[in-house]
Amino acid sequence: MLPTQCSAEWCYQYPSELGGKQGLIPVPKSAPEALEQVFYPEGTNLMRTSPAWFSEALEELKTGMDLTIPTVDVHNVWEVFAMFLGAIHTFDSAWDSDPTNDPSQSFHCRANM
Repeated sequence: MLPTQCSAEWCYQYPSELGGKQGLIPVPKSAPEALEQVFYPEGTNLMRTSPAWFSEALEELKTGMDLTIPTVDVHNVWEVFAMFLGAIHTFDSAWDSDPTNDPSQSFHCRANM
């Protein structure tokens, strides 16, 4: 049963019965949100593309190095990637050159754990 309260086959056969346009049937916004809460209560973690430590470290890096990083989109993704990669290399070089720092806390070492 779909969130529209009809079977997939019926909606496919008779889309106009439920106000469908171009093969799409309108669904109340609350329906997928309710399904998400039932089946994926920690759904935001499903969209995570990197470990939490890495995201947190990048935020600290942005603040500590006073980096201005634009919002990532399809047009600038590689530019932003290069900015972060350069900052990571700069940080790791500085971190590793100080003998009082724990080498295992560099980006390079933490990424290879």
